[in-house]
Amino acid sequence: MLKSMCKLLIFATLLGILMMGLGVFLTTPQRTGEFIIDHELGTAEVYIQDNGIPHILADNRRIGAFALGYVHAKDRIWQIELMRRVAQGRLSEVFG
Repeated sequence: MLKSMCKLLIFATLLGILMMGLGVFLTTPQRTGEFIIDHELGTAEVYIQDNGIPHILADNRRIGAFALGYVHAKDRIWQIELMRRVAQGRLSEVFG
């Protein structure tokens, strides 16, 4: 009985670690490559260098500002989420 409970506890712990790792992997922002933002304001192309520096080529200033905000928020989403939970008093939901 005790052996089976220990095995179950070890399995649950490993499964939890695996799920946390998968969650971090899936929510990590794109660090290299390129993508296109097609919006009603226009089109912007974002190129991200190997060292993580984004370059934005936009049709006009408005879509350029939109793309800049998108790239900025994409890289700071964890901090934004953390500050939202701090303000609501729900930080223990993340850290236990």
